[in-house]
Amino acid sequence: MADDLDDALFSLAAGRNKPASKKRSRKNSESEDEGAISDPESEEAPRKKKSGNSKTSAGSKRGKKVQSEEEDDDDDDSEFDDQEGLFENEEDRRKLMAMTELEREMILADRAEARDKERQRKQLLQQRAVMDKAFLMTGSSAKQSAEEASLEELLGCQVTRGQLEDWVTQPFFERDALSGCVVRMAYGPGTRDTAGHTHPGYMIMEITDIRESGRSYAFGPRGEHTRKHLALRDGLGIVRVMAMANVSSKPFDQAEYERYLRHCSRANRAAITRDEAAAAGKKVEAAKNYRWTSADLKQELERKRASRAAPVNPAAEKAMLKRRIELAAAAKNVNEVAL
Repeated sequence: MADDLDDALFSLAAGRNKPASKKRSRKNSESEDEGAISDPESEEAPRKKKSGNSKTSAGSKRGKKVQSEEEDDDDDDSEFDDQEGLFENEEDRRKLMAMTELEREMILADRAEARDKERQRKQLLQQRAVMDKAFLMTGSSAKQSAEEASLEELLGCQVTRGQLEDWVTQPFFERDALSGCVVRMAYGPGTRDTAGHTHPGYMIMEITDIRESGRSYAFGPRGEHTRKHLALRDGLGIVRVMAMANVSSKPFDQAEYERYLRHCSRANRAAITRDEAAAAGKKVEAAKNYRWTSADLKQELERKRASRAAPVNPAAEKAMLKRRIELAAAAKNVNEVAL
């Protein structure tokens, strides 16, 4: 019986050990299973990363495809813009679009060529119009500069004797200060009117320059002596050096103007032009507005000292007075000689 009890205890002990072993075995199996499961997860991470790269690559390809499609659209738009003026109307557009591509392109190519030729023709016409306008303006300007000055324009550059008397002692009164200006000069035989009165003849003459001559003469209201003379060119082109005492202060008239033009025509030379008269008129205005400087005053004082020391030429003064008396007698008006 004791043996039976021992066997029973042994059996009981053996039965307890078996479940524990199974339990441990199950735990080991679970841990091994977990290890087996963890391995696929660790391997799946790079798979996911690779999958991300493939997505980026696919997105890039899709972007390039979209960009390519946009460029194709731009090309289509530019082609559409080029063809915009080639359709006559909407009906013509539908008609052409219904044709085959080859037929449509041939017709549009012919129309494009005709359109380009028309554009070139219009550009040439515009360029020619601009050139013609410039030529006309240049020709008009040249014609104006070549046109002879009118009576009024010559009067605008006339210098009177009164002005010469005011300017003769001015520092600027020398050389070409008044070149191109005109004077009304008593010259040549006088004319007789219907009443039998003789009037001195006057001519329009152009000042070429102001010169100093060896002989002096009385000039001005105070009778001061000067050696300055005017070099004058008449309508015939003849230049004479003459005293300023015979210059008139009256404006020349239409008859004297026409006589000047006749002389220019006879000598086959150009009369004073409009541009030349305008330039000479500016010289007259400059002389009117001249202002003295300290250097001018010093020079004038030296000139007066020199003139007081210089001897007077009685013969020249007598000849000038005689000439003025003759002019007064011919005109029977002393004031005319003084004017």
